[in-house]
Amino acid sequence: MLTEKILVWLLALQLSAILLAQPALKVEPESLDLGELSLDAARKHIPASFLLSNVGDSLMRLKKPRTSCGCTKAELGKHELQPGESTELQVEIDPTGRYARQRFMVFVNGNFPETTRRLEIKMLLPDTRTGWELMPPMLHVFDANPVPLKVRLFEPLEGTQITAVELPEGCELLSSLPLPLPAGGMAQLQLRCTRLPAGSDKRFAANHQSLPFTLRSNQPQLPQLQGWLNFRNHKNLPTAANAETETAVTETSQTAQIKPLLIEQAVLKQLLRAQQGVSDIKVLDLRDKEDFDNGHIPDSVSYPSTAWNLQNPPWSANAVLILIAEDEQRAISAAAELGKTPCRSILVLRGGYPAWR
Repeated sequence: MLTEKILVWLLALQLSAILLAQPALKVEPESLDLGELSLDAARKHIPASFLLSNVGDSLMRLKKPRTSCGCTKAELGKHELQPGESTELQVEIDPTGRYARQRFMVFVNGNFPETTRRLEIKMLLPDTRTGWELMPPMLHVFDANPVPLKVRLFEPLEGTQITAVELPEGCELLSSLPLPLPAGGMAQLQLRCTRLPAGSDKRFAANHQSLPFTLRSNQPQLPQLQGWLNFRNHKNLPTAANAETETAVTETSQTAQIKPLLIEQAVLKQLLRAQQGVSDIKVLDLRDKEDFDNGHIPDSVSYPSTAWNLQNPPWSANAVLILIAEDEQRAISAAAELGKTPCRSILVLRGGYPAWR
């Protein structure tokens, strides 16, 4: 009788041990600081690695790691670890368009108790920007209020001047030209819009449409800069006279649709730099998922037509959509559909993804 009780007790103890067994994840290191990187290192993909170990007493199953941005790729050596086993997590970061102190995250998910572990990679990137740029590249124009526009010159070009600013109809420059732009420094312009562009109506303001403007300098090596004026709260402003356009607008469908604006590769790079502090810029890669996985623009997300949800799009009404496709015509065609969703404006990379490489 006593022997039977001992056997039952031993079986219960063994069963409890089995039920209580669980994996435990150990990561070395959990935070990685690469310090200040050289200019050469910042122009290449940056590697990093973590060692993941199962220090528990049952099988660990790891899911595909997630990252905080499209600029970071993470790949596990193994997805199943027996107790005592380890594997390496390889990380590759594309720092294009980023500078100053940066932090990148990798999220490891699995059947360990906390289910998610956040790994951190920190670094200090040098400023590799060249030429000149608008700060910001998109201005929000409210009613007829003056709007400041900053221009920064990264090149050591003495005697640089802003010589021309081309604005949409109804907008005017309040600053005098030519305006000196110090080498490695910054200058500020002011402009305002007192009328809506010709042919626009209330639907234009309601959809926060954007129109391009350009800046030129006296330096032939500096390309012209392109920016956008985003019109908001202009419902009470008069519209520039254009009877022919107004007639065309009257005859169009009552459904407002945003028209895409073509941008160059250099302009897209400016926007990617600005994106570091702007959450409403969405770079959508419309190519097939396989093509996206083989190479894509940093911080872009895969959004092929099979994933579209026009009734409930994954962006806010204030989003600026940047469309990337095999060529610009496919992106423009896609914009005809995506433009029916709530968004601030739609930009298309001229030449498509091949123009980026």
